[in-house]
Amino acid sequence: MMFKQQSEMQTDEPFEMTAMVDVVFILLTFFIISSQMFGAEHDVAMHYRTSTQTQGLAQGDLPPSIVITLHNLDEKMVGITLGQRELLPNEYAAITQMLEQINLPDLPVVVQSQGDVLIDNVTKAVDAVLASPMKKVSLAKSPLPTKGIERE
Repeated sequence: MMFKQQSEMQTDEPFEMTAMVDVVFILLTFFIISSQMFGAEHDVAMHYRTSTQTQGLAQGDLPPSIVITLHNLDEKMVGITLGQRELLPNEYAAITQMLEQINLPDLPVVVQSQGDVLIDNVTKAVDAVLASPMKKVSLAKSPLPTKGIERE
């Protein structure tokens, strides 16, 4: 059997690099996607004060949530109740002060409006909660009273 010489094996066509470049980019993409760049993800620190009072508490010792109730006293005055404590009307800074004293960031806060409380007043209450160390805020509307409604 006779082998061809090297000079006879050469062709005039150039070597196609397109397929090689495609394979290299596919491999590069695979390794970038499958590798971990920075390790495990961590939560961003919120820089709130931690409470030392809750270390010995059991699950049943705390209420399920802190309820802030807003209700109209007159056209310009909004009554604020935090839990069972009445705060001064339209005194949204008192919400922040009370929640800073409580200082339990994992305990949810529910801002509940009764009647026709304006959205502006609800927003002020939510802003006061967000200025405190509390992280979880929800909104709720009290059901309308059924007194005096006739049913057919």
